[in-house]
Amino acid sequence: MLTATNDAIQRPTPWQNRCLKLSQWSAIGVGFSLPFSTSATDILFISAVLAYLASNTLKQLYNDQFGSNRNTIALILMGAFTFMLLGVSYTQAPINDIIHSLHKYQKLAIAAILFPVFSDVLTKKRSLLALLVSLFIFMLITYIAYYHVLPISGYRNDPQQQAAIFKNHIASNFLMALFSYFLAYLMIYNRPYRWLFTILWCASTYNVLYLSSGRSGYIIFIVLMLLLAWQRWRLKGIASVSLLLLFLLLITYQHAPTFRKRLQQAVTAVVRHDIHASTGERIAYAKNSLRLIKESPVIGFGTGSFAHQYKRISGWANYNPHNEYLHIGVQFGVFGILLLIAMMLHQWWTSFSLSQPYKAFAQAIICTMLIGFCINSWLMDTTQGHIYVYMLAICFSRTTPKIER
Repeated sequence: MLTATNDAIQRPTPWQNRCLKLSQWSAIGVGFSLPFSTSATDILFISAVLAYLASNTLKQLYNDQFGSNRNTIALILMGAFTFMLLGVSYTQAPINDIIHSLHKYQKLAIAAILFPVFSDVLTKKRSLLALLVSLFIFMLITYIAYYHVLPISGYRNDPQQQAAIFKNHIASNFLMALFSYFLAYLMIYNRPYRWLFTILWCASTYNVLYLSSGRSGYIIFIVLMLLLAWQRWRLKGIASVSLLLLFLLLITYQHAPTFRKRLQQAVTAVVRHDIHASTGERIAYAKNSLRLIKESPVIGFGTGSFAHQYKRISGWANYNPHNEYLHIGVQFGVFGILLLIAMMLHQWWTSFSLSQPYKAFAQAIICTMLIGFCINSWLMDTTQGHIYVYMLAICFSRTTPKIER
């Protein structure tokens, strides 16, 4: 009788059920909004968190976040944001820069809170499906815009970004490279619809290599195809797929003007030390950032300090060094860089306990960010950073029993 009474007391109220449903559908909506709208993504993320908080008692919230239902991946994400909050105590950055930095990284804490929302199997599957469908629609619109099927202009009316509509060319090709990986995975493992996923993979790959000017996407595409080869066939797969990729890239270089031009621009910028080209700018950012890290190597200059310190040595306030490791290093020192790498390596190791496809998809997003952080500040960036934490929440939330290792 006592147990039955406790169960009755703990049974959620209609209000809590409605809030939970709102939280789940908001989380699903995030997956659909990510490629299209920053504002919608932010609103849905916050809506999902507030609804989740309203759907639980304080005791349940504590149990989900820190008690018996706690998730180590989520706890570490929350710890990373807490570490950034501690960095406010010794920073000399202006208050606006501190708020700007915390706003950029708040996604870590928000995603950590949302892990329990994805404990519902249906919500997890619908969220992943929403992201895949939105990426498919995103790809269709880029084709429509690029080939002028409809009068849709490129990103900020820039003629060199005709395949970038809702996002700039870096974010757009990041999205398409990731979509290519998802499709390749489905092409290999989903036999009944292999023909469909093969067609879609070819379309997405053509989008990455022929339409887009985002060089980061080229790199991520290659990395993810090699990762998939390793996931499916281990070292033998890497050797075979490397040859296929080499052949594909040679063909692309011969027949894709945008791809060829972007590679030539990168080589020219490095050889001529052209600091006005994007590649040359990145090299200059890296040199200045390393200089700042040497000045305060252990704990850095504190949260939001990058632009303030960069202006001190260069004369202008740069908010983005296009390298997440250096961006973290200036703010939090070598200690911060090591913590970032350790966090992601822990995610990588933990991914081996997941069932498919979450194991493969988690490894894909982790690998993407580990490599992408070398050439862009993707944890800070809105689209890439949100997809990273969103995929972590989907893949690592506890719903699927361990099937293979």
